[in-house]
Amino acid sequence: MSDMKRIIICCLLFLLCFSISACTPEISNTPNTKIEVTSENDFKIEGTNIDIGSSYKNIIEEMKEPNQKDYFEAGEYLDYGDITFFTDSEDEKIAKVSAIALHGERKIGSVKVGMLPSEVKQILGDPKFEGESNDREILGWNINYVIGNKEVSFISDTSDSVITTIFVKARL
Repeated sequence: MSDMKRIIICCLLFLLCFSISACTPEISNTPNTKIEVTSENDFKIEGTNIDIGSSYKNIIEEMKEPNQKDYFEAGEYLDYGDITFFTDSEDEKIAKVSAIALHGERKIGSVKVGMLPSEVKQILGDPKFEGESNDREILGWNINYVIGNKEVSFISDTSDSVITTIFVKARL
């Protein structure tokens, strides 16, 4: 399966059915020793001004034409290789960013793709929840944080392997 298909399937499943009940609870009992991120403003995506709620027009103005674009759920996704934007409408005039997937060398706050889950927890403290999804082949290991009105998921194959995707969406 291609990396893009895997990311899209991962994001689709996350958006559609990921909930606390879909995870095996394995939250550490260790107290938070360091939390650098205290607000949404501290958790900006490096290298772009586009965030959850940005318009479709903002994406095209800043990022230009995507490498790949297609329909996804009720909106579109625009893929730029190391970052993918998901919109909430097929109508480009009203579409807003509803989710963002980071891969490659992308960084959000002090955390980047390629870190170990243990390193993420050292920086951000204990997650809201963590564990394996019901379909480990697609989602793998998830560490989830709620920061402001965003939900941020760090996705890896196992609890000991590097983060391959950071997925940001609006908190419902």
